[in-house]
Amino acid sequence: MECTSARVAVVKYTDNGNLVVSVVPANAANELALSHRWLQISKYIHDNLLQHEPPEPISIYPDSSWHRVVVNGIPIPEHLAGRMTSEVMDSILADWDKFNPVAVHIPRYAKSRIRILAPAEKVFGPSEPLSICFAFPEAKHAHRLLREGAFIHSTHCRTSIYKPKRS
Repeated sequence: MECTSARVAVVKYTDNGNLVVSVVPANAANELALSHRWLQISKYIHDNLLQHEPPEPISIYPDSSWHRVVVNGIPIPEHLAGRMTSEVMDSILADWDKFNPVAVHIPRYAKSRIRILAPAEKVFGPSEPLSICFAFPEAKHAHRLLREGAFIHSTHCRTSIYKPKRS
C-alpha cells in the first residue's frame, strides 16, 4: 500500500520538547506510517528542522486514543542489576515479545513509546521490581492484558490500568 495523498502540514515542538508532525488529510497518518515515504520525511525533518538531536528515532503514529496498561512488579535478573535503564528495557522487551501473545497488537510505530515508569537515569538493583506502561490502539487488547497479566523474566506480573499523575 503506497500513500500518495498524505502531506506534512505542520512540524512543531510542544512545550515538553516533543516534535509533532501533523499530516493532512488526518486519516492518512496510518498509511504514511506504513509507507517508505516516512523514511524520506523523517530524514528531511532530521536534517533540516530539528533543534537538537532526538534521544530516540523519529516515529510516526496517529493522534488517537490509546489504551494504556501498566505491568507491575517486573523483577530485575541479577545479571542486569546495576545496569542502565536501556539495557534493562531491552531484556524486558525481549521477554515481552516472546512470552506474551498480546504483544503483537502493539503496532511497530508504537514500540518506541513503551516506557519504564522511572527516571531515565535510574539504575535498578536486583530486588527492586519495576513497572512499564504499554499502550494499545484497541481496547480489547488492553483488556486481555489486564485479564491475563504478563510473563516477564520467568514471573507472572500483575497489571493495572494506567493512571497519569495529576500535576
